[in-house]
Amino acid sequence: MVQPANSWRRLSTAFPNYGIVDAAAGVLGGYLVVAGGRLDPTNIDTAVGTVRYLAQPSPTLLSPTWATSPNGLHTPRSASAYAVANGRLYVIGGIANGDCLSTSEYATSATGAWDYTTTPKLPDADADLHPDTLCQGTAVAIGTKIYVTGGLALHYLNAGSPGPVGNLSGAPVTYVLDTVSNTWTYDVANVDPSVERFSTAGASDGSTAVVVGGIETYGAMELAPPTASVVTLTVGPSFASVGSLPVAVGRGAAAYVSGSFYHYGGSSVTPNDSDSSGVDALYKAAVSSPGAWSVVTPSGTAPAARSGHVFCRFTWTDGSEHLYAVGGQSGGLRTSAVDEFTP
Repeated sequence: MVQPANSWRRLSTAFPNYGIVDAAAGVLGGYLVVAGGRLDPTNIDTAVGTVRYLAQPSPTLLSPTWATSPNGLHTPRSASAYAVANGRLYVIGGIANGDCLSTSEYATSATGAWDYTTTPKLPDADADLHPDTLCQGTAVAIGTKIYVTGGLALHYLNAGSPGPVGNLSGAPVTYVLDTVSNTWTYDVANVDPSVERFSTAGASDGSTAVVVGGIETYGAMELAPPTASVVTLTVGPSFASVGSLPVAVGRGAAAYVSGSFYHYGGSSVTPNDSDSSGVDALYKAAVSSPGAWSVVTPSGTAPAARSGHVFCRFTWTDGSEHLYAVGGQSGGLRTSAVDEFTP
């Protein structure tokens, strides 16, 4: 069965174990892989290392069954930056046991072991003689390099709190991972020009990326409302402010498909772990005009407002391209919903 263009469809096979929040995701070898995340939207100490994967749908198999990899993440983590480059799904930083992490790991297949020793820890950009830590950052892949922007570098003094506390600060640095040599560099001169922010959404077409929305931070213990700012990121790194979303939102998700960037979901309130003002809109901007976003009104049943989900391009066996929204939180609870958008 061919899906109609510009439509939503909910898969009949839900994500296992009632869903996941703030996971990492990407496509490896024809499988949609979802790694880590946390089980309780309001408790940062519930991170898991479980890896689930979904086979490619087809016109005769619209809802494949989720499977569990025998190899989980080495370090259970949530709120990581993540991207696929050089045939690897990288999971970078994140939160574990109440702290932001400096480590990264990657896998090359849906069921393969996660390599946690090859990629070094984040570099010491803040010159405190320790590797930097990072959570709630955004990673985008351009060629064989992964650019990581925004996020928080902090210690959670009150573990289990639904919001960040302690030494809270934005990360005014761009980290660059060369996935061929597995080496990090950083740039403190070429950074996101809009605001210091975290929980942004990012997407790349392979040569140009967008970083969208997020929660602003003005320094220790100070959170501002979400932002609608949109910037582009190209090789360099080189940033440019290009426009804004129609709504200010954090903890949404973005993806690229068929010549356009799409942004779905998120929360329009602070703290960003709340979804009392969730956004259920789908927005679109052409790669040629990345600052001009418009509302998309697909047919079918639109997903409920949610945040903390993943949103990935996934190609069917017949070559057709779709976007998949998986997990997240809705109505204060994690959701197992898997929703497919056909452009």
